[in-house]
Amino acid sequence: KELLFDDKIDMEAFRIKAHAMKSTSALVGAIPVSGMAKVLENAAREGDEEKIRNLSGPFLEEWYSLGEKLKPLVIENVGPKEDFDPDVFLALLEMAERSAETLEVDELDEIVKKLENITLPEELSSDVHHIEVAIDELDSENIKLYVGIARENFKTVEDIYRKK
Repeated sequence: KELLFDDKIDMEAFRIKAHAMKSTSALVGAIPVSGMAKVLENAAREGDEEKIRNLSGPFLEEWYSLGEKLKPLVIENVGPKEDFDPDVFLALLEMAERSAETLEVDELDEIVKKLENITLPEELSSDVHHIEVAIDELDSENIKLYVGIARENFKTVEDIYRKK
């Protein structure tokens, strides 16, 4: 995957995220992933944008692969989905849009989990799917695009769900 960056990378924010990912992966024993994060952390400290741009895609593939490998060890909420709440839905869209600005990976992952736990109106399912894909790809522009589309489509069904 190619990772899309804005024109300029915020090195300090990137370094902090890489450090957190380094620590997290080391904590679960994923030393190669932790090592890749350390290289990215050092690149941010040194201001090496080229190294960051070249290594971020392969690193994130490994990061998400690690998440998939660990899923069987995590006890998920397997209970029924929550009823659709318009205010919660709009708050999650706002959080996604805000987190897309800074690519807060952990926050974005939490938002996906919360969206997956809501019984969505059929009219919004496709929009939410596109948001989830954009989050998975860390594509901030598409996150913002599909959040905007979801907001517009929500307006068409808002009255129905506010009356319930």
